[in-house]
Amino acid sequence: MKTPFLTIPIYCKPVVKLFLENNFGVPVTFPDEHTLYKLACAQLFKDNVRSNQTKEYPCTIDLNICEKNFRFDGFNINEANTRNFNNGVTSYITSLCNSNLDTLLSLNERQIDWKTKYLELLSKNVLSSRSDKEVTKIKKQIQKELGDHEFTIKKAIEYVVCVTLKLNMQAMNYEAVKQAYFRYRRKKFSTQMSPT
Repeated sequence: MKTPFLTIPIYCKPVVKLFLENNFGVPVTFPDEHTLYKLACAQLFKDNVRSNQTKEYPCTIDLNICEKNFRFDGFNINEANTRNFNNGVTSYITSLCNSNLDTLLSLNERQIDWKTKYLELLSKNVLSSRSDKEVTKIKKQIQKELGDHEFTIKKAIEYVVCVTLKLNMQAMNYEAVKQAYFRYRRKKFSTQMSPT
């Protein structure tokens, strides 16, 4: 971002506040040309507006804007635009979460084939000269070690929420994230399979 000129308060949901502050600092300073910065600046007014704090938006963030945005876009935000901003950031979080989960889980599916082939080759070559008891023990150990690196849907969601989004599992409900991801997958595959 160009040099911050002014900090403006924006009311928001707790998950939006946590995401923005964990990813963009306090006060929130977006990089140049970031989608969320454009979204925030598009919601600004030059006119004075009444306070728009509601029960829906109990938290506030401080957003840095540059002089150009102050001059051309404004420095206040009304209730409708606060809702638009929160909905936009929530949608951004959901999209980021779904695309990252999809990548992790599709890579995991490809990895399963590799593990199966590895175990087959191992049993043909290395284990053929050992007793059945030793072969079983070695196979179990290898499967356990390989399984430790496998992503389940729960591990993948925890990883994406905590590492990628820099949130915590209290901020995002596990079941809601899981259901949203499965809706995303159904929609993605139905779109890919439909004739055009």
